Amino acid sequence: ADVEGPKALGMMAVWRRPPANKRVESPTDGRASEAMPRPDYAVDEMAELLDLPPLQPRP
Repeated sequence: ADVEGPKALGMMAVWRRPPANKRVESPTDGRASEAMPRPDYAVDEMAELLDLPPLQPRP
């Protein structure tokens, strides 16, 4: 759902990966993970957002 909303609106989606020691729950609505939208980018830390190509200054 974190990625599905922006993707449904045609927006770019960025996924912040959870820490390695944090348990992540799987979707509970019965959909296969392959059918769920994929993020355009994935980051480990929020500071990495500024390094993404869409946020780079144009030449």
